[in-house]
Amino acid sequence: MKNIITIITILLLSNSTYCQNGVITYIITPTVDLSNEKRADIHDELELMSFQLVYNKEKSFFKKNKNVPIKKLASIMASIASGSKEEIHQLVNDKKTIYISEISSKVYRVVDTSKMNNWKLTNESKIIENYECYKATLTLFNTRSQKDYIIEAWYTPQIPVPFGPIGYGGLPGLILELKNRNGFVYTPESIKLNLKKIKIPKLENAEEISIKEKLILRKKERKVTKD
Repeated sequence: MKNIITIITILLLSNSTYCQNGVITYIITPTVDLSNEKRADIHDELELMSFQLVYNKEKSFFKKNKNVPIKKLASIMASIASGSKEEIHQLVNDKKTIYISEISSKVYRVVDTSKMNNWKLTNESKIIENYECYKATLTLFNTRSQKDYIIEAWYTPQIPVPFGPIGYGGLPGLILELKNRNGFVYTPESIKLNLKKIKIPKLENAEEISIKEKLILRKKERKVTKD
């Protein structure tokens, strides 16, 4: 572990100009079998999708780019499975992700700290788009299945910002490749750094709630009451 920390420190010092801002376009590839009829529709929708991460030194914004779906329902299912249903803000200082959710006609800021903390760094490395990247893993708990699952990320200290796709981050470098819990892999299609102008949407003001509080509110919203 000492070796990787030393390498990261050297790269951070030698590549500090990379941290100003950037726009990363990702595409997604499923590593799971989508050959059956229902999943094939999801695969077709995923092939049409691309995603954009815009960042500066303080924050980032991730979204799915607009596209024309083949089948609307399959497109929605693909967005859910890929984890890209929400547009996600990341904040450097707070190490948290935030997205906007409307529940029972009220708008909330949903705050999640699980995606930007408690990573396990490794010495395993590989080159992605000419950047030296290192592997990190994050173990999270699925409340539905009551089982742990592992997120796999490859980040580059050559772009020393703690951001990544679908809200994952908090690492000593930008995540260029991410495998989510459903076995879908985000990889960069294009990387544009130090642009003259970038636009990060302003985060809407609203009451902040946790993921757990959101789930409770959703259950209340779906609850059917007798007359």
